[in-house]
Amino acid sequence: MYEKVLISVLTFAIAIIMGVINANADSYDIKNYDVNAAVQKDGSVWLTQKIRYDFDGSFHGVYYNQDIKGIDGVSDVSVEAIEDGNVEKIPLSDKKINNTFSQTKSTSQLKLKVYHSVEDKEVTFVYRYLLHGVIKNYKDTAELNWKIIGSKWDVALNNVKINIELPKKNITRLQAWTHGDLSGKTAVSKKQGTVEISLKRNPANTFVESHIVFPASVTALNQNTSEQNALKAIQRKERALALEANEKRKREEQNKVFFKKIMFVLMIIMIALWFLWSYMNPGNKGKKKRPIVHSYEIPRLSPEVTQVIYRNKKPDTAAFSAFILKRAASHQIEVKELSEKKKDFNIILRDVRLIHNYGIFREMFNNVGDGNQFTLSELKRFGKKGTGGKQLFDAYCLWQKNIVKAADKTGYKDNQNISLRKKALAWLIAVTLVGVGTLFLFANNFLMCGLLAILYTVFLFSCIHYYRSHSLYSEKGKELKYQIMCFRKMLDDIGNFDMKKVGDLVLWEQILPYAVSLGLASKVIAALRINFDAAELSTMGVYYPLLIGGNWNFNDALTTSLGSAITNYNSSASGGSGGFGGGSGGGAF
Repeated sequence: MYEKVLISVLTFAIAIIMGVINANADSYDIKNYDVNAAVQKDGSVWLTQKIRYDFDGSFHGVYYNQDIKGIDGVSDVSVEAIEDGNVEKIPLSDKKINNTFSQTKSTSQLKLKVYHSVEDKEVTFVYRYLLHGVIKNYKDTAELNWKIIGSKWDVALNNVKINIELPKKNITRLQAWTHGDLSGKTAVSKKQGTVEISLKRNPANTFVESHIVFPASVTALNQNTSEQNALKAIQRKERALALEANEKRKREEQNKVFFKKIMFVLMIIMIALWFLWSYMNPGNKGKKKRPIVHSYEIPRLSPEVTQVIYRNKKPDTAAFSAFILKRAASHQIEVKELSEKKKDFNIILRDVRLIHNYGIFREMFNNVGDGNQFTLSELKRFGKKGTGGKQLFDAYCLWQKNIVKAADKTGYKDNQNISLRKKALAWLIAVTLVGVGTLFLFANNFLMCGLLAILYTVFLFSCIHYYRSHSLYSEKGKELKYQIMCFRKMLDDIGNFDMKKVGDLVLWEQILPYAVSLGLASKVIAALRINFDAAELSTMGVYYPLLIGGNWNFNDALTTSLGSAITNYNSSASGGSGGFGGGSGGGAF
């Protein structure tokens, strides 16, 4: 269990560091967002937006909502799609069919919905329309105050470029201020009469606002006018906002530098404390492992407990099969093959104490069967039943729990080392989380990233070494496991020696249940058939008809039926600053 946690943490850490955590299915990114706003002499603006989507999964189309609150409306809407280098004009329609778009207008918003099915590819959608009454002419200046990108985008916009073109060039008095994410850049060209705004990445739900002033003569035909002077008030307000933005940017940079230092120092301290902790908690170090040799000594423990100690896991259906075979050998139950054509067996109760001592037998005989017997085919189907399937599953889990308890009573576990291994995993998780956070903070600093990687690697190898050098087996447990491993090696190599020289069939009859629980029954049975003739094998009591001489192998049939019953129940139980445009945004559906 702890190994799985260790592997999961390492996988997560590597994935984060390498930057390969994949996005969820059916997602999309905005790879480019290009805007061209051509201001007209009458104060209207021709707006062209090219939005490049990168779709991961299947989508039916995209939508865009243009906020028009505070202006005089919108007209002349057109939509295009650029896919695989081909430009396709999308017609307006109310039918909501593929490769059409619909529009809904109100006094505050234009809603566009483009029906264009796409799967796992990049498509650029182009929106063009005329916005009326965008510019306001005052007595001493003209003003554009516009959130060109609204705050209703639920995904980040990458590679944002906004170009605002005035209807004249060589404008001597042209000023522009940009509000939004502080990482953007604004370039003003008085000669060309343009304002260009660029951002590498605009975060989700973040507006980009452009506030521009220029001579009223540039938009001389504008009917949206005021007899008031506004230039000085606008400049005072923007100076105050600029000072505030600069202070905010300065504070953010100072906080970022401080937080970087804190995180880096914290990681250093945590790694240093790890080495101190591991030195102060040496635990019980493992001795040098002995070579695995053949052993013919049958384990003193039951086959199912032997499996638990060998694997350090809950017993599986193979262990339960060995458990059943031992009860058949002691005549507590009787097992009969039912048919040569169908792989089915009948299990008959001979000792009623079994159903009193074991809940799993009580469920099998009383609920699966008729109180005295049941078949494996009935057991296989029983897991599909609701309440009955749960009771069988719970009884099997209780049997597993009791076998684990019996194994624990042997003292094979080193509880001190197990506790230390858990704490080592906690150290690993904590340092990994701090390390990943620190790495993100220094993402643009190659030297610091390299230093962090070296520090984390040193810690990681130290943690892995500590974990592996602290065996969860006690000295008694190591000896028990060593004996089991030597015994299992003999079974695994059973085709390489004469079984008759090792012992007679009485010995191999005692070994068979262990071969079943240790997953080597097929090898042992095949070797028995080679080394002994049918007459000799027929003296092996219940094991001969059930495992060797019958039409079907009882062990295979039982593990399949019980496994299906448990799986069937598990499967059925799981189910299952002013201006307009702030409300603009879009997405995909």
